[in-house]
Amino acid sequence: MGDIDYTAARFWWEVFISALLLGNLLYTWVVNRTRVNKAAIDRVDGRVAGLETRLTQMESDVRYLPDHDDMGHIHEKINGVDSAMRRIEGELAALNRTMSLINEHLLNKGSQS
Repeated sequence: MGDIDYTAARFWWEVFISALLLGNLLYTWVVNRTRVNKAAIDRVDGRVAGLETRLTQMESDVRYLPDHDDMGHIHEKINGVDSAMRRIEGELAALNRTMSLINEHLLNKGSQS
């Protein structure tokens, strides 16, 4: 009972140290993978938050765009402006012709005297 087998004790000590080293290696690998995954998730969260902000802005902008009925009213108004402009164009042409006739009459009357 007094004899201790130091070779067996050393073997089991080295097995214990190796197991501890392997556990430390696995722990370090898992922690680093977790850190990398967390950083990747944080980057994705940042991008998603930016997209949510842009989407919210677009939704609020689109809310105030004219719908189909509004576009119909706008079209009617533009048609009204177009017809008014055509009428004014005709009136200006007639006025221009009248002014030319008056000018010609005055020039001819001045040459007669």
